[in-house]
Amino acid sequence: MKKKPAAFLDRDGVINYDYGYVYKYKDFKLRPGVIKGLKLLTKNDYRIFIITNQSGIARGFFKVKDVDLLHKLIIKNFKKKKITINEIKYSPFHIKGVIKKYMKNSKTRKPGNLMVKQILKNGI
Repeated sequence: MKKKPAAFLDRDGVINYDYGYVYKYKDFKLRPGVIKGLKLLTKNDYRIFIITNQSGIARGFFKVKDVDLLHKLIIKNFKKKKITINEIKYSPFHIKGVIKKYMKNSKTRKPGNLMVKQILKNGI
């Protein structure tokens, strides 16, 4: 695969307004200029990756399936606008979580860069 330029963007607060633990599509409100910026990246053949901490999973506020559904709808609706999101990757972990499986420190959590490294390892 030919390597292409890539953009790595945070989700909450960058793509959408961060109202705290956004996991339902009805609460997902885009920030100004996002569509224009993403269209510019897509037009210029950038691969677009969204990376996001989702500690609400570890904290028991919502489930993995909720985040997966939200991300599926985000990708689908951007596609309708001719914007290609190559992948949305998230970290469900937090040391103060209540769901044992996700209650840990993880280098996938930003500001750690393991999510970016995992994407790069797959080749872009």
